[in-house]
Amino acid sequence: MTGSDPQEETAANPQAVALLREQLASAEAERVAAEDRFLRARADLDNYRKRSASQIARQVAEGHDKLLQDWLEVVDSIRQASRAGREHADPQLGEGLRALDEQVTGILTRQGVQSLGRVGQHFDPAVHEVVATQPAEGVEDGTVIEVARYGYGVGDRLLRPARVVVARAVS
Repeated sequence: MTGSDPQEETAANPQAVALLREQLASAEAERVAAEDRFLRARADLDNYRKRSASQIARQVAEGHDKLLQDWLEVVDSIRQASRAGREHADPQLGEGLRALDEQVTGILTRQGVQSLGRVGQHFDPAVHEVVATQPAEGVEDGTVIEVARYGYGVGDRLLRPARVVVARAVS
């Protein structure tokens, strides 16, 4: 058998060595480019997943807020009926409406809803909407002196502003 040693043949043929080195460099460049494309595709996929999760969370929160806003109208109606029941109707009806108000308020509280707008608070345009101003003695200018309609928030989101009457300085 006449076998020739590939190392001897390669060493004897510098052109073959140069060609092999070129092929090796080309293959290494292709590998680096493929790795770069893979890393970019993986980063794009991660970014897509994060954007999608954020978008879904925002849509869920918006849907939750819309449902809660609808229920706030019911709460307002129950409170108005409760006040009217206590003032003009059967005491048992007033008591039943008060109990219903407490039940609905408890449900909203469990959903993370906080009531906004209290008498004595300083006016805050982020959570209050002024429906009127009235001169008031002994009260600092810009203080809430009456709540016409309570506002509500959940977390850091405002569901609706409180409608308030604000004190103004007596002239």
